Amino acid sequence: MFGFNFQVGALLWALPLASVPILLHLLFRRKSPIVYFSTLRFIKTSLQHTAARRRVQKWVLLSIRMLLLALMIIALAQPFKLWASNWGGGSGGGHGRSGIAAIVIDTSYSMQLEGQQIKLLDKAESIVQDLLRGTGSERPNGPPSLKEAKIAIFKSNPAPDNKPESFQPAADLLSQWTPLQPEPSPLPLAQRVSAAIDLLARSKADQKMLIVISDTQSREFIRPIQQWDAADPQKGPLRTVFFDLHPDKADSAGITSLKMDPEQPIPGVGSQAVVEVAGRAGDANKVVTLKITTLAGKDLVNKPPTSLAFGSNGKAQVRIDVKEGLPSPTDASGKPERFLLVHAELPKDQMHWDDARDLLVELPPRQSVTAIDSAQQPTAARMLRLSLDPWEGKDAAWPLVVKSAGDFSGDEHVAILMLTSWPDENRALRLADFARAGNTLVLFIQPGLEQSWAKLPERQKILIQSILPAAPMTNDSPSGDHRASPAADDLLMQGLNDKSMRINDITVRRFVPFNRPTDSTVTTLLSLSPAIPIQGSRTYSLLSRRTIGGGTIFVWSTIPDARLATHPVFLPLMVRMSLRASQGDAQNLDLGQPLTLRAKSSASVAGVQVVSPDGSTHEFQPNATGAGNPFRWDEKSNRLLFTDTTAPGLYYWRRSGSTSPLAVANVQLPAGEAELEYKPAELILKPGPDTIIARSYEEFALGVSQVQAPNPKWSGLIALMLLLLCFEALLGSVSTIWKPASWRSFVPKMGAPQST
Repeated sequence: MFGFNFQVGALLWALPLASVPILLHLLFRRKSPIVYFSTLRFIKTSLQHTAARRRVQKWVLLSIRMLLLALMIIALAQPFKLWASNWGGGSGGGHGRSGIAAIVIDTSYSMQLEGQQIKLLDKAESIVQDLLRGTGSERPNGPPSLKEAKIAIFKSNPAPDNKPESFQPAADLLSQWTPLQPEPSPLPLAQRVSAAIDLLARSKADQKMLIVISDTQSREFIRPIQQWDAADPQKGPLRTVFFDLHPDKADSAGITSLKMDPEQPIPGVGSQAVVEVAGRAGDANKVVTLKITTLAGKDLVNKPPTSLAFGSNGKAQVRIDVKEGLPSPTDASGKPERFLLVHAELPKDQMHWDDARDLLVELPPRQSVTAIDSAQQPTAARMLRLSLDPWEGKDAAWPLVVKSAGDFSGDEHVAILMLTSWPDENRALRLADFARAGNTLVLFIQPGLEQSWAKLPERQKILIQSILPAAPMTNDSPSGDHRASPAADDLLMQGLNDKSMRINDITVRRFVPFNRPTDSTVTTLLSLSPAIPIQGSRTYSLLSRRTIGGGTIFVWSTIPDARLATHPVFLPLMVRMSLRASQGDAQNLDLGQPLTLRAKSSASVAGVQVVSPDGSTHEFQPNATGAGNPFRWDEKSNRLLFTDTTAPGLYYWRRSGSTSPLAVANVQLPAGEAELEYKPAELILKPGPDTIIARSYEEFALGVSQVQAPNPKWSGLIALMLLLLCFEALLGSVSTIWKPASWRSFVPKMGAPQST
């Protein structure tokens, strides 16, 4: 009635009693006394006016009194409204009703945050257990019970395609339950919620319920949860519960990135470790420590703690100098170590797993270098040898083995040569073939040779030009000092463009000018321009790189003098040019990403094994198939993939019977989970009568009791009754205020007739 419910609805049968004032009026109506008087004309007129006024006043009073009685009866019936009456009763059906529920649990690693000595994931598990057991549902207006319902459990990591999520009886889930474990989150949780909603929409049931348990990380809910169309008869109504477990204050900082600058550091050459941390804005109490170890855990470098300064966005970055460069240790057999671990660590806080992070670094293989002597430039030749090996062979860990010779022998990886004259055809062809075979050739060109270029035979020019960036310019003789500057954003130049390296301080007076390269295999790394800018002047090449076959040719357009050879950039450049890039056998991956191993064919990796962090061994069988096989051969990239990376740690690729690793992978927990940025639940899920947002199971039970408890609607009734009582008292006690004007008062009075 009236859109309300009534706690004592039977009293509404008393509403006809509101007509009692009319009955009393009819029963006790008094007649006007008859008084005889001689002249009645004026008295009759007065009685008519008085009777009309009293009749109107009487009916108004009767109406007010009837309305007062009716409102009093309605008030005694205790009107109320229910916010959401459909929360009453369980979701388990009963009495022939069917109930289903989908529970979406955030099992990402951010749920490992501890609050009040308990992890968020443990809180989530406790909530699920209470839901499945129907804790408190026996109480009046208690939470709905799922004991008799069919439940589908959705976690952050989707189920395999052959085992999609489906509904099971709550009792079966409880009997088979295993504790929740953190796992990779390849999809935002909002997509998992959408999958649960789709399953509910496709399923037929009298009662449907969606339950989401999460810490409301912003990256998990980029968009709000999709709306449920309750008007669709195929879907029906849906009750939604969102358990928002994020802490009010998260005292946690986590390492989100660890890398080296340059990306491929050189043993013995200074580099920097770049550590990025996510924490709380303005926090100045955090420090980070850094150390470098072997894979066996032996400490090689230890750096003191470095303070972190968090910006307004809660992010901090620190660069830790490793001025001594990466060490190049040897193993127990005396062989150089191929891999090192760079380890960064923060003090322990509410979330432990993100307080440390490792970076696996592959050391470039040792290279044999032949520096070909030049009788015309003995000083420059010595400076070249010192730039390649400052310790002159006394440091066994140095990655370059340098020797001097009159010519290269063919068993070296790198040959360095100063061209004080143009090579003949045979020598030019031999130099090109050396590089084409996969080796590195570094050439220094004597300034002034360009003047004799035009006199060379055409075939000799073609052969020599195949090892140069372009043909020398014979009609251009640049004069004055020229200043160097980086010409390309290249890996070789990484870290050397920093202002502290003073690369712009390199000045060259005499050099060989080359035409602009037209070959796509040529890259200018360092360019030269006049130290004093001249209008219309052009730039020249100081250092260029040309790829040829499987090798590389670096060309310097001058001979190194004391200024160039002693510049801080020259030594690391020469070492980087002489070292081969790492083989890509060191991988840094997030949990769940596949390991890869380069191979020529699937047959070539027969017998290859992967040793997991727990020591278990998995051997690749080319013809093995089946869902349980963790290996997969990728024909497009000729790579062998290993997919069973469910545990963090080091994974080793080995051949059967060998202890030397072919490759190593460092699998870590997802760094993005360390960025604790939360979104209000009200922005994720639209509030409404069929939606409850709670921080715990107890708060959920209280919310259900509130939405099911009667919501009294007394204020309007009481206000109206008080107003009517005042009006009724006013009419009953002061009769003179109701004095209707006669219609005659609206007629203008006519003047007395004039006598004629």
